Amino acid sequence: MLPRLFGITLYRPTLLVAILAGLALHAFLLRRERLPVMRVFLFVMALLPCALIGAKLYSMLMIGRVQPLRVELLGGLRYPGALLGLLLGAVALRRLLPTGLSVARWGDLFTPAFALEIAIGRLACVFTGCCFGSVSSLPWAMQFSKPSLAWYLHMDGRLIPPDALVSLPVHPLPVYFMLIELALVAFTLWFLRRKSYDGQVVLIFLAVHGLIKFPLEYLRYPYEWLHQPVPLVLGLAASAVLVAQWLRRRGSNAYAHA
Repeated sequence: MLPRLFGITLYRPTLLVAILAGLALHAFLLRRERLPVMRVFLFVMALLPCALIGAKLYSMLMIGRVQPLRVELLGGLRYPGALLGLLLGAVALRRLLPTGLSVARWGDLFTPAFALEIAIGRLACVFTGCCFGSVSSLPWAMQFSKPSLAWYLHMDGRLIPPDALVSLPVHPLPVYFMLIELALVAFTLWFLRRKSYDGQVVLIFLAVHGLIKFPLEYLRYPYEWLHQPVPLVLGLAASAVLVAQWLRRRGSNAYAHA
């Protein structure tokens, strides 16, 4: 059986904990910068539907069809779609931000919170046995119990018999992602007061997360090519902007000292 709390599967409660933890960290950073927390939170609340709609639409695109409403409500939220929804929504709704707070500066303050949210959200994948990797014999490989998605796919693929209680050992892909994201939480918190310009923290997150996530996606079972483009493109684009900004600032400094 899948892990439950008071008879409820832990998928949605874990996502709720992830959102609340991210909002708490974001509020702390806003207070530290002496910014109006409630005004900014109205902006963030307006962005949540953008992220959820993006995550759901991306899931539907990957599956190639709209599933029954009950199935759609149970899960099927994809990180690349959520990230795109957040980025597009932040630009479209920027007028909701307090005067003097740019989207770039807000994004820097929100990035550690967002990284924390998706890191905790990975536990929902672990609890439900989804987003797992290929079969592995490594010591840290995980097995998922019946009736997880991992168990169903292995059973449908005749990798395990129908009476098996657990799946085959697989790469714990959500754990790999979670470790990267927790490291990014720590780094972005440290870097916030050392950045050279607004938006730099967002760009570093997009670059590092996208370029590391890209090769790890090859471990996913079954492999889905649609998981690849968005993080990779965002990672490459963010890297290009970071390099361009570094060259511009280096050139400006050289000119100033000439």
